[in-house]
Amino acid sequence: MTPRVGFIGVGKIGRPMAARLVATGLDPLVYDVAADAVQALVGAGARGAATAREVGERCDVIGVCVPADAHVRAVCEGPDGVFAGARPGTVVAIHSTVRPATVRALGEAAATRGVGVVDACISGGEIGAAEGTLVYMVGGDAAHVERCRPAFEASAKRIVHTGALGTGTLMKLCNNLMSYVTFRATYEACRLAQGMGLPDGLLEEVTSAGGILSTPMQRYLNIPQMAPEVVANATLQAKLTEYLDIGDKDMAIALEAAAELGLDLPAARLCAERMAETYRVVKPPSAAT
Repeated sequence: MTPRVGFIGVGKIGRPMAARLVATGLDPLVYDVAADAVQALVGAGARGAATAREVGERCDVIGVCVPADAHVRAVCEGPDGVFAGARPGTVVAIHSTVRPATVRALGEAAATRGVGVVDACISGGEIGAAEGTLVYMVGGDAAHVERCRPAFEASAKRIVHTGALGTGTLMKLCNNLMSYVTFRATYEACRLAQGMGLPDGLLEEVTSAGGILSTPMQRYLNIPQMAPEVVANATLQAKLTEYLDIGDKDMAIALEAAAELGLDLPAARLCAERMAETYRVVKPPSAAT
C-alpha cells in the first residue's frame, strides 16, 4: 500500500525533493513557513498544508528538511508540530544535518506516541535532488526505513541503511567533513596554479583526467570564487554566504562529535577556521574572526 506522503521545508534542497515526489505520483502534502514556496509547489501539482501539525494528521510518511536543530525540534515538537497531530504508525524522516543527540531525543519523544523517526540524511545537494540522484544515509528501525522507501526512491540514486537511529547523521557528518576538506584542497591547489602562472583550466583538465577531481570538487572549482571581482559582487557574495553558513554549521557539529570521542582532527579544524576564505566570502570587519 502506498503511504500518504508529506514534506516539510521546501527550500533550496527540499523544493526539488518535494517536486520529485509530485513527479513520481506520490501526491505530497507540503508545508513551509514561506507560503509562496508552498504555493509554487501547489501550482506544480502538490497539495498545501497550513501547519506542520496538519501534515502530521494527514500523512503516514513525513520528510523534514529544515535548516538546523532548533527548526527540526520546532517542526516536530512544537504545539503546531508534526508530533501533535501524528497518529501511531506514522514515520518522520529527518533530512536535515543536525546533532545526533537531537535525532535520538526526537526518536524517544516520538516513540511515546507510537510514531517512528529515522534520520535520513542526504548527499548530492540541490542538483542531486532535482535529478533524482541523491544518496540517502538512513538510521533507524529497519521497518521504519522500509516504510519510507517509496518516498526516498523518488529522489534517490542509492539508499543505505546505516544502522540504528542517529547513525545516518553520523555518516553524513563524515561525508561532509570529507567534502569540505577536499574543497579546501581544491581551493589551495587553484591558488597555487594561479600563482605559478599556469593557464586557466589546466588544473581542471589534468585532475579530471587523473581521477583526482570528483564531481563535487569540479562544481566547487567552477564557482568563480577565485576572481578578484567576486568581492564586489553582492549577489554572488550572498550566494556564497549561504554555502558558508551551512559549512560552518556542519563542520562545527562534526568537530563536536570528534571532541566527544577524544579525537583530534587537525585538517578538519583548519578547514573550519578557513571556511570563509575557502568560499571567498568577505565578512565585514565586525564579523571577522
